[in-house]
Formats: sequence, structure tokens, C-alpha cells
Amino acid sequence: MKQTLKHLHFIQPDTPINEYCIALRNRSGGFGHSHADETEKRKIAAYASDDSGTMVAGLIGEIIHGRLYMEDLWVSPAVRNCGVGTRLLKSLEEYARKNRIVHLRLHTSSAEALAFYRRRGYRVLNALNTAAGGRGFYRLKKEL
Repeated sequence: MKQTLKHLHFIQPDTPINEYCIALRNRSGGFGHSHADETEKRKIAAYASDDSGTMVAGLIGEIIHGRLYMEDLWVSPAVRNCGVGTRLLKSLEEYARKNRIVHLRLHTSSAEALAFYRRRGYRVLNALNTAAGGRGFYRLKKEL
């Protein structure tokens, strides 16, 4: 049974990285950006949980050299197509605006995710391995 947004609780970005991030990373299979000096990096996260406290969606971002990279966005099948992913993405963008970050970056290899991000104003920065039948890897950006 699909849940509706009124039954979800959102924790905004700037939440300390904790067990929710570990759970999200395990579900999404994501990875981080290891090329920057640790002093120039800062993790942020936002989550949605149901009334029982179970995490049903979340995202992790990292600020590196003044840019915000979204590392992972995961939404449980039970709440997909209910606006949860959009709401989390908007919370990340609001956080960026408040912190004067204008460059957002992310990557995906999912055609479904690519369409989702494009509908929300993200543009393809570059694409790799997108030949006929290839799954492809897309780097996207959005300027706020």
C-alpha cells in the first residue's frame, strides 16, 4: 500500500551524518568524492520517515570547494511517485540557496533517474557509454 506525504516526517539537510546515512548508503550503493581535502568537505543529509520511525527515503550530499554534490537519493518503492523524492531534492536546493551555493552536481546511470532530474531542471553536463543498448553514465548540473 502506497503511503502519502502527510504520513511522512522530513528531517532537513544539515542533519548530522548518523545511522540513517549508513542505512541510506547501504540501500543505494552510493559512493563519495575522495579527491578533495577533508577540510574542504562537509556532508549534509535529509530523510523522510514514516510514523513508526522507519526511513522511507533519504539523500546525502557533500559540499566540496563551494559546490554541492548529491551523492545518493533513495526512495522506498512504497512511497515512489508520491512526491517524496521531489520534496527531498527541493530541501537540498533550499539548503544550497540559504548557504549561497549556486552549483549543484550529481550523477546517475539510471534512465528513470535521468528523466526525474531533467524534469526538475537539471541539465546533462556529459554522458558516457550511451551508445545503442548501453546503460550510460550521466553527470548532471543545476545552477540556482
